[in-house]
Amino acid sequence: MPSRLPRARVRPSRLWPAAALALLLAAALAPAPPPPHAMSPRSGDSEAEPGALEDGTYVPGEVLARFRDDATRAQIDALLAEQGLRIKAPLGSADNAYVLAITADIGVAEAVRRLSGQPLVVYAEPNRIVRLNPPGRKQPRQIKP
Repeated sequence: MPSRLPRARVRPSRLWPAAALALLLAAALAPAPPPPHAMSPRSGDSEAEPGALEDGTYVPGEVLARFRDDATRAQIDALLAEQGLRIKAPLGSADNAYVLAITADIGVAEAVRRLSGQPLVVYAEPNRIVRLNPPGRKQPRQIKP
């Protein structure tokens, strides 16, 4: 009669920390998503960036920007005039954040690039069009009470 080897017994309470550690390591080593300001070329832009967005995913001729809290309106207006931009409207309730209109013959990508390099600018990005239910997708089912 063959002898049986004793079977190792693993307690579930000792297994979960190792599984949790493995999941944390996997999440930490996952590649980062592409930057949010990649976009497609418009007039004045020389060529598409890798991972560029398609036309129709942002408002042509508009950029969203937030300026440092210590920047005055006069400083902002002077910077925008240099870059071929003007304030179109305030952006929500955030201080020093605006929807900007492009007045020069440059595209959205070039306007974002120009603004992003300025010391007064916290961020600049295209005015993206967000659709809650993109075309071609079914409407979500309604949950009836």
